Amino acid sequence: MSLLAGGAIGIVASFVPMIFGPLVFPQSIDGPTLGENIVGLSIPAFFLVFGTLGFLLVRWVLDRHVDHNNDIRRTFT
Repeated sequence: MSLLAGGAIGIVASFVPMIFGPLVFPQSIDGPTLGENIVGLSIPAFFLVFGTLGFLLVRWVLDRHVDHNNDIRRTFT
């Protein structure tokens, strides 16, 4: 569950530089600029950062709401 949520949040967050990056750094006639290269590198960076944050958030929420020691109604381990 945590891996799926982290991956989904990471994919959605990586859309931000895909959509807004070309608007911030328009293409030039002379060739690729530093801004265009930064946009290409920011997509995996956004995925990794927000994916990790999503993973940790879902793991924290699940751990908070699942009582491991006192749940006598739990039928599986």
